[in-house]
Amino acid sequence: MKMLKDFVGTRAQDPKALVFPSNHNTPLRASNVLSEGLHPVLKALKLPRAGMHAFRHGRNQRWELSG
Repeated sequence: MKMLKDFVGTRAQDPKALVFPSNHNTPLRASNVLSEGLHPVLKALKLPRAGMHAFRHGRNQRWELSG
């Protein structure tokens, strides 16, 4: 986590320093991440559709539980 914080802190002023850029080196749009990434996975797993907040909460919880 410290490495990520250091990366974000030192490159936060650089608009090209995106952790997950789009193909055009711009920020990803939440709607695209949902429609092209998360929703197809949820459908394949036969889970109900969820939004970004639920996805982020679930990832953080999983990360904390893994230590």
